[in-house]
Amino acid sequence: MNTRSPRFAGMRRPHVLKGTFRRAAAAVCESLEARRLLSVTLSLSGPATVADGATYTLGITATSTAGPGTIDADTIDFGDGINLQGISGNPTSALCQYTEPGTYTITDIVSDNENGAIYSDIATLSVVVTDSTPSVSISSQGSAPTEGVAYVVQDSFSDPGGTTADEWTVSWGDGASDAYNADPGSFDHTYTEAGSYTIAAVAVADDSTYSTSLIVNVSEATATFSVSGNESTVSEGESYTVSPTFVDPGGDAPTSYTIAWGDGQNSSGAAAPGGGFTHEYHTAGTLSVTAVAVSEDGSYTAATSVAVTDPAPSFSVVGVGVATIGSTYSLTASFADAGGDTLSSYTVNWDDGSGNQSYSSGAFSHVYTPTGGGSYVVTTTGVNDDGTYTANSDVNVYAAGNGSLSVGGASPTEGTDFTLSPAFTETSDPTAQMMSWTVS
Repeated sequence: MNTRSPRFAGMRRPHVLKGTFRRAAAAVCESLEARRLLSVTLSLSGPATVADGATYTLGITATSTAGPGTIDADTIDFGDGINLQGISGNPTSALCQYTEPGTYTITDIVSDNENGAIYSDIATLSVVVTDSTPSVSISSQGSAPTEGVAYVVQDSFSDPGGTTADEWTVSWGDGASDAYNADPGSFDHTYTEAGSYTIAAVAVADDSTYSTSLIVNVSEATATFSVSGNESTVSEGESYTVSPTFVDPGGDAPTSYTIAWGDGQNSSGAAAPGGGFTHEYHTAGTLSVTAVAVSEDGSYTAATSVAVTDPAPSFSVVGVGVATIGSTYSLTASFADAGGDTLSSYTVNWDDGSGNQSYSSGAFSHVYTPTGGGSYVVTTTGVNDDGTYTANSDVNVYAAGNGSLSVGGASPTEGTDFTLSPAFTETSDPTAQMMSWTVS
């Protein structure tokens, strides 16, 4: 027998519906309470000061009551108008590099999107950015300095804040200084004296000055010295010229020269004459010419050679060419040698059978005998260290005449031709005639 009421057939019982409603209502209330209790918390940390150009690290701590990993975004404004960062997720730090000194406020906003609702928090932190000190230095570029050679110095100006040098002034330590606009990267200078120098460099940037220095040791430059002759071969008695050449990268000049000509003779001077040094040789042979230059740095030696030849001397005998039997006849020897040599002795053969006769000087005389009339070839020989030299001369020998000689003519007048009219009469032989005349 069915005892249930017909009105409840096929229907849930009221107490079942009430339970389902109560559970749904409770779930809604729990969701509303969870939303009411959901929150995000943000805190920031970091150094109170940092130098411009240096890296600043911002520490970030953000939590959500929704649980770990629910922070969706982080937006950071470092306050300098340049560094604005948007970061997905929940970072624990962020980096920034300030370029200008000042006090900045960092603002950070984090957010959590839960079921279409956004929950966020904001935090700020103040930081003081100080002006960093640039690093300034100079260094040698290339080899060590040598006097007379351009020396290059490399400059370096490094500022973490990005400042660059507006100008440089360099004092080289030897009294010279140079100024440069902006940053040339390198400087150069030529030292004229060896020694130790302190290079002082000053860079100017943003109206501030920064100094640095460098000690350099300038070494002595090696001078070159040479000497050359105007000819490779000269004859005795000719002029020979040598020209010294002295080159010193440091600019030094010799204070004196000495030339040893190789024949025992020397020449010296405070400075080389414009045309060099000139010498006349009187000794044949191949001679070494040595030159010495003296400067404040020391002495320098150079050499060359020259071949000196001995030209053939000229030797002759001069006489009137006419002699009288029984009278003295004279001859004079002439000897010319470019090397300056002379004859030490003479031998004369008068060609009349009298044999060779010796003389110590170049003046000779002889008397032809009464039977010695005729034409003769007189042979004269001269001797010195270089050899023997021979010269011939003709002489006509006549018997002494017995007659008279007269000269007629008008009295001479200045500026006009004067004519002589000689006349000769041989009383012992009227047919004899004068063969030659000598007028003095």
